[in-house]
Amino acid sequence: MKRKNQRPYGWIIVGVSFVTLALVYGVWYAFSVFFVALLKEFGWSRSVGAGAFSICGIISHFISPMVGGMVTSIGPKKVIISGSLILGGGLALCSLMQTSWQFYLFFSLIAGVGIGAAGWVPNVMMIQDWFREKRGLATGIISAGIGVGILVCVPSVQYLILQLGWRTAYQVLAILIPVIVISLAVAFLKGPPKAGESKLAEISLPRPLDKDPLVVNEEWVSRSWSVRLALHTKQFWFIGISFFLGNLIVQSVFAHQVAFFVDHGMEALPASYVVGLIGIMSVGGKILWGGLSDKIGRETVYTLGLLPAS
Repeated sequence: MKRKNQRPYGWIIVGVSFVTLALVYGVWYAFSVFFVALLKEFGWSRSVGAGAFSICGIISHFISPMVGGMVTSIGPKKVIISGSLILGGGLALCSLMQTSWQFYLFFSLIAGVGIGAAGWVPNVMMIQDWFREKRGLATGIISAGIGVGILVCVPSVQYLILQLGWRTAYQVLAILIPVIVISLAVAFLKGPPKAGESKLAEISLPRPLDKDPLVVNEEWVSRSWSVRLALHTKQFWFIGISFFLGNLIVQSVFAHQVAFFVDHGMEALPASYVVGLIGIMSVGGKILWGGLSDKIGRETVYTLGLLPAS
């Protein structure tokens, strides 16, 4: 007998992705508190330490096309699990490092690959499979997990560093993240229901896009797209450049925030709370704009979001 109050399973997938992104990117943004501890420990220059953060970001984004291909071939569940294990291994090795080149190898390369494999790409692709009518809202919610991760992880990691040292903090994260992510993935992640099961799951599966009232150009979305075709469109390059410039500004600021406040006399733990507050301020905006994009269209919302920056 069917239960009347059965929850749509797609929203459970959203919850798993929310937690996964909170943990993966919480560690990513916790670099700012590790940065202060590592500079104090090894006496590195700011450029040497920040360079590791920059290369980590480049690698995690550079492997995105390969991650997307792997999600298509073996599914997001296996990719996310593998990425969390790689990330955990990189963090564990970070706890043993003695030189800057080891930091670049363990954090920038190994952890960077793990972040790319367990982070944005497989989770968004998974949400795309589960949702259509509320796809923007679902994507906004999982993206909000990043903001919550910053709020929780950055101060928590700073507290661990103060109490146990940065090496132990890396070890705790190396165990905690794979255990939580893999447990959630094994317990809850599965593929979307077949067409005949969509009513039971109470979610909308993809339908032909040319019937979507929010589609601006029906001929455009009806094309059979490939990477090569996309590379020959100005829209692809405009979006790519926009993402690049946005991340260039935001990530540059995040890497140095805690160090900046410490330099100006603030204790490390209160400084980490300031960074955490920046993360939580983004949560409402992500959910709001995601849900709004379902109502008025992605192009309109994206344009409105760029207006304050212009």
